[in-house]
Amino acid sequence: MSTYRAARSLRACWRAAWFSLVTAPSLVLFLLFMLLTFNNSVTGTFLDAARDLVVDAPPGKIWGCAPPLSTPVETVMPQGNGIAAAPPVRCERAAVDAIAWQKNVDRLIRNLYVTVAFAGAFFWWFLGSKPGVPEAAEWAGRKVKSLRKTLQEKE
Repeated sequence: MSTYRAARSLRACWRAAWFSLVTAPSLVLFLLFMLLTFNNSVTGTFLDAARDLVVDAPPGKIWGCAPPLSTPVETVMPQGNGIAAAPPVRCERAAVDAIAWQKNVDRLIRNLYVTVAFAGAFFWWFLGSKPGVPEAAEWAGRKVKSLRKTLQEKE
């Protein structure tokens, strides 16, 4: 492969990585931020959420949502006058370990980032221009073959 084709292939791979790991997640984060700012103050929303989590909570705990243990799951049946009964309570406020909650939220954020990165790679691959990608795949295949050949010769 010529130097020009190799540089073009590497540049295409760099663009794909940059778009999927940086550009796409930052665009999604920006859009989520804009959606938050249309309705309320972002700072006020964060402060309200923080207050709801820690006000009157025991040390090392936060208030979280736990599935109700005392109420059985009921089906919503229309009452005699045709009005549907209220749906059952799906969450009870309970003290949750702060470290466990923190790990859970961190994992959720990390999974959101990975999902957006894969979606960004998908959109780049199928909707964007792909100069040099076939050449990069061909180059990588030749490198793998030569590495296999070298390893077989050593055995």
